[in-house]
Order: sequence, then C-alpha cells, then structure tokens
Amino acid sequence: PPQVFAEILTRVAGVWQGNRGQVLGAAAELQNELAQLVAMRHQSLQGEHNPQIFRAYKAQMLEGFDPIHGGFGGAPKFPPSTALPVLLHMGAEWEDESCASMALMTLFRMAMGGVFDHIGGGFHRYSTDERWFLPHFEKMLYDNAQLGWAYTHAYVLTDDAFYADIAVRTFDWMLREMRTPEGAFASAIDADSPEGEGYYYTWTEQELYETLPREEADLFCKIYEIQPEGNYHDEATHRPTGRNIPHLAKPIEQHAEELNLDPNDLYERLADIRARLLVARQTRRAPLRDDKVLTDWNGLAIWALAYAADVLEEHGERYAQAASEAAEFIWHNLRDANGKLLHRYREGEASIPAYLPDYAFYGMGLMELYSLTLERKWLERAIEIADQMIERFHDAEYGGFYTTDSAHDLLILPVKSYQDRALPSGNGGAVQFLASLSNALAIDDPERSEHYVQLAGETLNSCWALLQRAPAAGDSLLYGYL
Repeated sequence: PPQVFAEILTRVAGVWQGNRGQVLGAAAELQNELAQLVAMRHQSLQGEHNPQIFRAYKAQMLEGFDPIHGGFGGAPKFPPSTALPVLLHMGAEWEDESCASMALMTLFRMAMGGVFDHIGGGFHRYSTDERWFLPHFEKMLYDNAQLGWAYTHAYVLTDDAFYADIAVRTFDWMLREMRTPEGAFASAIDADSPEGEGYYYTWTEQELYETLPREEADLFCKIYEIQPEGNYHDEATHRPTGRNIPHLAKPIEQHAEELNLDPNDLYERLADIRARLLVARQTRRAPLRDDKVLTDWNGLAIWALAYAADVLEEHGERYAQAASEAAEFIWHNLRDANGKLLHRYREGEASIPAYLPDYAFYGMGLMELYSLTLERKWLERAIEIADQMIERFHDAEYGGFYTTDSAHDLLILPVKSYQDRALPSGNGGAVQFLASLSNALAIDDPERSEHYVQLAGETLNSCWALLQRAPAAGDSLLYGYL
C-alpha cells in the first residue's frame, strides 16, 4: 500500500543517512560471500568434454519429441532453432535416422502450418497450439535467420526443393521487410496491427474472391484451407473472428495429384497467386517495425545469409551482397572510438558496450562471409573481434566467457550464460566462432589456431557438468563441439 511503501522508503533513507558506513560494510561482506558462492558454482560445473554426451542428448530429444506434429513439448510451441543444427548434423554425418527424422519432420510441419507466413514468407515467433497452426503473429529477426539457415541446410542434406523454397521465402522476407536503408537489419515486427492482432496476415473468404479471379480464388481456398466461416479464433478470447490463417493440411504435390495437375505448374500458379495477395496485403495498415539494429541479431542474419548464398546459387549474389552490407554496417557504425563493438544502433546513434553474444554472433557471421568469399578482410576482422572477445569476457580461472564486463557496470558480479533459449547462448556462439576461426587458421597460423581451439575446449569443460545433467539445454555448445 502507498502509505506503507512511503514509510519503508523513509526508513531506508534514514538508515542510509545515519548508518552509511554500516550499510556499505554489510554490502561489501555480502558481495564477498556471493563471489565465493559463484566461484563454488563455477567449480561444480567443471568436467572433461566427451563425445558420449551425444547419446544422452539424443535420448533427451526423443523423450520430448512430438511424433505427430513435430517439435518438442506441447503448446505453446517454439521453433527449436538451436537444436536443429545439432540434429541435422547427427542425422547426416552420423547417419542417425532418428535425429534426421526429428529435424526434418519439425521443419516440414512448421512450414505447412500457420506459424509460417505463406503469403509474405518468414516465420512468426511461436505457435499457441501444438500443431503449428495458430501463431503469435510477432516476427523476430533472430528466429528467421536461424530458421532460414536450418531450411537451407536441410536442402543440402536432402536435395528436396521444398526446404529450399521455404528458405528462399524466409530470406526474401528478411530482405524485403527487415532491411534498413543503411543495409543492416531491423529487430522485429509487432504482432498487432491497428485492427487487432492477426488482422494483417489473415483473410476472409470474401476478401480473397474480391482480390483474385474466381478460378484462382477457388484454387487458393482449396489448397490453403480457407473456410467460409473462418478458421482463426482469437488467441486471447478464443472467439471466432471470421478470418482465415492460410496453411497447408497436405503437401502441394498431393493436391496436384488429386487435381490431376503437374506439380511444377501448380507451384508456379500458387507462387503467382501469393505474389498478388502480397501486393493486396501491403495496402493494409501494417504492424509496427522495431527498427533498432542489434549487433548480435545482425550477426546471425549475416551468418545465415552468407551460408545460403553459397548453397542457393540462383539467389547467391543477392544474399551475399546483403550479408556483406550488413557486416560492413556493423564494422563502420557499431564500434566505438577504440574499435570496441557496440550493441545497439538507431537513427544515427550507436550505444551500449557490446555483450558476449554480440562478439560471438558477429564473429560467426564474419567467418561465414570469409568461407563464402575467401576475402582476407573478413578473416582479419574476425581475428580482431575474437581477440577483443577474449580480452573482455574470458574467465581465465575457470574457463568460459562472461556475458558482461566492467564496461557495463550493472551487476555486482559478472555472470555466465550457458543455456540456449530462443537464441544460442553467448558461450555456445563463442565456441562455434572460435572453432571455425581455428579451422581457418590451421595452416597459415597454427599457433593462433591452437590457442582458439584450446579456448573453445576449455569453454566446453567449464560447463560440462551442466551439459551432462541437461544436454538439450546447450545445443549451441554441442554444435560447436561437433
């Protein structure tokens, strides 16, 4: 209650004014005790990395896998972006059919569902149900970068054009709607539009027939499960809205067979219909875009686009140029006077000292650009970024990397992050970055190469006990190990 809170503040002020020395002494004692607890925690996480961890990882993933709809767990269901690289690698390199099946089925079901924007491309943030149908309509740069990479990699492993198509439509959405005028990438697009959440992305049957010739409207409504009464119930109230979320209940090839059409012809017809619907949709009032540029999220976008440029050759030049321009933007606009990375840019102002993920993910992007182009400048910049990262965040006593350093001055003790969430952990990104840099330098600079790979191994060891208890919590660390 306000009066009680006012009394508490008065008492706090009185103690601070009358017993400041005692307060500061107690604070120093508490900080010292916390430091000892943190040191004990770091010691308890130590271990020796061992490839046997992948057996436990597979078992944990199988336990949580949804064999009907793909993905892991129930509703709400988030894209398992950090797990997909590990599962795809184990499926391909180790010929593990279970891991390959988990990854490919998840990618297939997500792309069929409403969580994928079938008109404009790209993925919404998560599905409110277990079958990937009803999304929370926000779109995040980091989701689409990671998923674009995953669909591209699935195409490499399977040679199935379905995965390439979804990758291209995801990256094309990023280039069309997320690029800033300077060539970097904005952060997110809001879930809400002025008419309410989901309105911008959904359709009534009448709107479709008003936009398309009748024959094409018939075809689109049949294939994308459009209902006269609507199929979209509001996420919060569960009330019917009369609107439809386009989605696929069965593959387009199956539709082609049932309609006695050539699958390629049907794909082309649908692509043309979707393009016209996109033009019509763009006349609506769009959700707001969060146009700040974040170094770590842009690093993931650079990493994914550079990889796709090497694989999706028809689109390679566009994707390579976009990745290069974003990397150049960060290099020239998101570093301070001393050359240290900064975290955030908006409207001409860059600020906030960079965190570990900024260094790790931007480094991953630089290395992917180097792999694509073999231009020496990307490698040289990656080395500079790696050395800054080590200098600023490395824990020389226990291994691994802190998320912050003294420049942030926000926490009484620095913290480490090992567990993945929607993004890889900073330490997971650091392991991947250092491992790729080590490989690139193995012949020309073996001493530096050995230094980087040693730090990557020490980082794994610094959290190995945690990974043994919950291997699926550290997908990005395990992918770096692979």
